[in-house]
Amino acid sequence: MNYNYVLDGFFSYPWLDYGIIVIYLALIVVFCKKLIADKSWLFRTLITIVVPFVWVITLSQLNPGLLGYGRGKGIDRIMSDKGKLLVIDHLVAAGSKVSAGSPCYRLHILEPKTGDKIRRTSLFNIYKPGRVSFGGDTMILTQPDEVLFYSTATGKKINTWSVKTLPGLFPQLKAGIDRLEPGNATDKIVINSPDGNKWVLNIPGNSISAYEGVTNGAQQPTGKLYLDENGIRRDDRRFGTTVVTYGNVKGSDHKMMLMGPDTVLNRRISFLHGSIIAVSEKEGCFVIRDFDDTRETGAGFVCMSLDGQRKLWEVREKALRPGTMPEKHANTSFSIDEVNHIFFANLKNELFAINLGDGKVLWRDVL
Repeated sequence: MNYNYVLDGFFSYPWLDYGIIVIYLALIVVFCKKLIADKSWLFRTLITIVVPFVWVITLSQLNPGLLGYGRGKGIDRIMSDKGKLLVIDHLVAAGSKVSAGSPCYRLHILEPKTGDKIRRTSLFNIYKPGRVSFGGDTMILTQPDEVLFYSTATGKKINTWSVKTLPGLFPQLKAGIDRLEPGNATDKIVINSPDGNKWVLNIPGNSISAYEGVTNGAQQPTGKLYLDENGIRRDDRRFGTTVVTYGNVKGSDHKMMLMGPDTVLNRRISFLHGSIIAVSEKEGCFVIRDFDDTRETGAGFVCMSLDGQRKLWEVREKALRPGTMPEKHANTSFSIDEVNHIFFANLKNELFAINLGDGKVLWRDVL
């Protein structure tokens, strides 16, 4: 599956897709005598029942799941990897009286500077939110009992790591495997052997090490910044060092103020339901998402200097999507491309590339 602008345009408008079958059936009724009156029952069944049925199934099931044409209903994840922008969005397969429909995921590979579309692949029955990582042109899906590798070019499975296959790949596991223990991270998995040994498998690095080496601190700090639930930390020791954190402004349940461990950094700047969503050490800044009101409507992105003292730029949803109703509880994904100095974010199914230096929109697209 790849881009086809004619089919993408056609399948983007349900009123057109379903309108065609309504017109088709109306013509059958109007010209019934001329078209099918003297035909065999098999032909009449084909024209009046089979063709409409296949068309409806294509629109409601086959296209979302397998063909993947049309505008996405929402963006689920944005990632920058080795000069490429990876975006996962979804179409929705029709549900029933008890179901609102299920998401059918697609992977888009874009050129980050221009937004040019390179490739699109269906992830039907492959992608599971929260358990996916990428390495080059490979998508890695970590499941409780196995690790699956898929080509981002074809969507086809290219390898499987499981209890059966791993002992043949790593000599340390020649005694076999009792069980796999995937952790919260998508790039590591703990392996228990029948001989009592415990191993840690680094999936992107294609390497294995003793579990004790990890727990005893043999893993060297990277010195890089990372996000946790309390703010920004530096990986310079076992539990890291706080760089910037945040909390409630006194007297308000909603406004958030950047602060150090004990000190408010800038009392003039606060954020409604704010949270730190991305950090760039190279640019010396981080990005906060906040909202226009307490109902979490009208998202905004605010870029701050890494010391929390200066607001570098700010863009609001009403400026990014003028004339549209702001989303409530916006399902927004984020990523920073450190190489090209670009901040990527979405509002519903619209993707924005924002210059990390000045906050200007470089390009935008509806996938």
